[in-house]
Amino acid sequence: MRPLSPFSRLTMLESLIKPWLDRVLLGLLVSLVLAHWVFTFLPHRTDFFREWAGNLVFFPVFFLSALLCFRAAFRCPAQRAPWLWFACGQIGWVTGQAIYTQLSLVQHLSPYPSLADAFYLLLIPCLVTGLLLLNRSPLPRHHRTVVALDTLIVVFALATAYWEVAIAQNVANNHSSLLALLVGLAYPGADLVLIALLMVLCVWRPREIAGPATLALTAGLLCLLLADAGYQIKTVAGTYQVGYTLDSFWTLAVALFGLAATLADAPLARPHVRWGTIHRIWVRNAEFSQLALPYLALLLVLSLASTHYLVPDLESRGVLLGVFVVVVLSSVRQFLTQYEARRLQLSLDLQVRTDPLTGLANRSSLLRLLDQAIERSGPRSQVAVLFIDLDRFKFINDTHGHASGDLLLQEVADRLRTLVGEHDIVARQGGDEFVIVLTRVEDPRLVSDTGDLLLQALSQPFTVGGRPVYSSASIGVTLCPGEAVTATDALKNADMAMYEAKRRGRNTLQFYDQELHRQAFEVQQIELHLREALGRQELSMLYQPLVTLSSGAVKSAEALIRWDSPVLGAISPATFIPVAEQRGLILSIGDWVIDTVFEQLSRWRAEGHLDLRISVNVTPQQFEQDDFIEKLEARLNRWSLPGEAIMIELTEGTLLADLEASNTRLSQLRGLGIQVALDDFGTGYSSLAYLRNLQVDVVKIDRSFIWAMHQDGPTFVQAIVHIAHHLGLRVVAEGIETAEQAGAVEALSCDLGQGYLFARPLSAEQFGEAVRHQVTGLSRLNMGSVG
Repeated sequence: MRPLSPFSRLTMLESLIKPWLDRVLLGLLVSLVLAHWVFTFLPHRTDFFREWAGNLVFFPVFFLSALLCFRAAFRCPAQRAPWLWFACGQIGWVTGQAIYTQLSLVQHLSPYPSLADAFYLLLIPCLVTGLLLLNRSPLPRHHRTVVALDTLIVVFALATAYWEVAIAQNVANNHSSLLALLVGLAYPGADLVLIALLMVLCVWRPREIAGPATLALTAGLLCLLLADAGYQIKTVAGTYQVGYTLDSFWTLAVALFGLAATLADAPLARPHVRWGTIHRIWVRNAEFSQLALPYLALLLVLSLASTHYLVPDLESRGVLLGVFVVVVLSSVRQFLTQYEARRLQLSLDLQVRTDPLTGLANRSSLLRLLDQAIERSGPRSQVAVLFIDLDRFKFINDTHGHASGDLLLQEVADRLRTLVGEHDIVARQGGDEFVIVLTRVEDPRLVSDTGDLLLQALSQPFTVGGRPVYSSASIGVTLCPGEAVTATDALKNADMAMYEAKRRGRNTLQFYDQELHRQAFEVQQIELHLREALGRQELSMLYQPLVTLSSGAVKSAEALIRWDSPVLGAISPATFIPVAEQRGLILSIGDWVIDTVFEQLSRWRAEGHLDLRISVNVTPQQFEQDDFIEKLEARLNRWSLPGEAIMIELTEGTLLADLEASNTRLSQLRGLGIQVALDDFGTGYSSLAYLRNLQVDVVKIDRSFIWAMHQDGPTFVQAIVHIAHHLGLRVVAEGIETAEQAGAVEALSCDLGQGYLFARPLSAEQFGEAVRHQVTGLSRLNMGSVG
C-alpha cells in the first residue's frame, strides 16, 4: 500500500475538523481587528505601549487570515493553488514584520533597506499570482489590445500621481544608494502591478470573477493599496508612526482576506445575503468603468500637469513625462477604437446587404439594385428578372437534415454565380428562392437560353455530405420596364410566373403574361374569402351514392365538399382546393370535412343504417401529417364509429411519392378497419404494376377511361378490372352518365358505379331519404338534388 503524501494527510485532517471552526477563526479575526481600531483611538498612550502593541497586533491578525486561507485551499480543491499563494504571501509579510520588530524594538536599529523589506515585498507577488490562478480564462482576442491600452493608461496615470506624492522625493532621498533606490521603487511598482491586475479582472472580467469570495478579496486588496500608498506618503514626509489609524487599513485588509477565504465555496444564492444583486451591481458598474477609467486617468494627469506648468521642480519633470505617455497611449487607443468602429460598421453594412448563408445579395439589397437597374434600362436594353425556386427542397431538407439543406443552398449559389455576367445580379430571396437579374438584355430570346442553362445546371446532382442529392428548379421570368417599373412589381410578376411553372410540372421556365396576373388576382380573391368561409358556415357537404351494379343497392357514398360564397358565388372544388393547398388552408378545411362527415354518419347509423359506409377524400398534406392516424382514431372514438364505416380516398400521386412511408400509413389505417380507395386511377402514373405494391382495398377508375370506351373499346378498363380482382380489390367506375356506360362496366364485372346516371351529389337529407327507401331509380331524385 502506497504511503500517503503529507498534503493528503493534511487533507484528511481537514475533513475531520468541523465546519464551524472557520466561523470561530473568522470571529476571532474580526474581534482582533475591531480591538485594533479601538486601540488606535485610545488617548494618553505612551510611545512604548503604542509601538509594541501596534507592531505585535499584526502577528495574530495575519496568522489567523493565513490559517483561513490554508483551510480554504483544503476545502476547495479546484482553487487550492490560489489560496495557498494568498496564505504564503501573508506568512511572508508577517515574517518581515517579525524581522522589523526585532531590529526596531529589540535591537533599536533602523537599517534601510533590510531583510524585512524582502519579506514585505513578497506579499504583492503572491497575491498577484493567486489572482492569476483564480481566473485562468484568457481575454477574447479582439479585446486584448484595448484592455492592455486602458490598463497602461490607468497605471501610468496613477504612477504619475505616485511620482507627485512619494516617488520623486524617495528618489531624491535614496539617490546615493542603488539598493535603497530599487527597494524604494519596488513598493509603488508592486502596488501598480496589483492595480493593473485588479483593473483587468474587476473591470474587464466581472462576470467570471464576481462572487462572494472575490468581492471580499477585492475589497481587501483595495484596503491594502490604500494602506501602502498612505505609508509611502507618510514615510517620505517623515510623519509615519506605528499604532495610528493608517495601520487599521492593513488589519482591515487582512480581515477581508480571511472573510474571502471563509466564503471560498459560498454560492451566489445565500440566505440573508443578496449576492445575486451585488453581482449585478458589480457587473453594471464594471461596464461603466470600462468607458470612464481611461478618461478619468487622462483628466488626472492633465490636472497634475496644470499644477506644475509654471513651477519647474523635480516633480514636474516626472509629471510631464507621465502626461506625455498617457496622452500617447490615449491617442493610440482612440485610433484603434475608431478603426474598430469603422471595421464593425463596414461589417454590419455588409451583413445588411448580403445573405449570411450564401454570401449573395439579400432581399433588401436586391430591391435597391433592381430599382436602379430598371431606372437605367431603356427601349433597347431591358432588364430580365428570373425568379428561381428549388423543387423538392423541403423533402431534401427533411430527409437529409437542415445542415445538408444549407450546404445544398450554398452549392446552388455557387452554380448561379458562374452562369451570369459581371453586370448581372444574383440574390437569395429567402428560403430556397433565388433571383437573377440580367441587366443588359437586348434580345429576349437570350433570356430563354440563360433559363435553359440554369435548369440544366440545377438538375445536375449536388454533393451534400459525400452523397449525391438530386433537385431541379422552376423559373419564372418577367421583363422590365415593359411589364413592371418597380422592383416590387417585377418580383411579384416573376413569382407568379414561377408558380405557373410549378403548376405545369416543375423543372421548366415560364414567362409572365397578363393572364397570369388575372389568375393571380382570382386566386387572391378566393384565398381572401376562403379564409372566412369556415367561420361563416359557407362550406357544405354533399353525398354522391355508390351503386352496386349487380343489385342497384346503395350502401355507400362519396362525401363531396361544396362552397357557395355570397360574394364570389358557387366555386368548384377543382378551383378552391388547389388554392387551399397552396395557401396552407387545406388542413383546417380537411379537419372540418372529417368532423362533419363523421357526425352525419353517426346520425345515420343511429337511425339504423349500420352497414352504411362513407368515403372521404384526403389531400397529400393531410395524409403526410405525423398525427393523421391518431386524429382519425380519436374522431372514430368521439363519434362511436367503427373503422369499417369509413373509406379514405387517395390519389396515385399521394401514395407513390414515397411508397414505403405510404404503405406504412395504409397498414395503420387498415389496422383501424378503415378501407382505402385509390382515386382517379390511371390519370397519374398510369401503371397497373403499382397496384401490386399498394395496400389499398378499392380502385376507382377515372371517368375519362369510362367515356373513352365508346371509341377505344373496353380493353384498358377490362385489364384494370381483371388485375384488381386478381389482387382481391373491388372496382368502382366513376362518371357513369348513360345506360350504355352502365351496361358496359357491369358486363366487365365492375363492382360499383358512380355518376349522374344514378344521382347527382345529394344533400345529407336527400341522401338519407334515398337510403331509407332504397329507391332503385335514383334518377328521380335528380330534380331536387344540388349539382
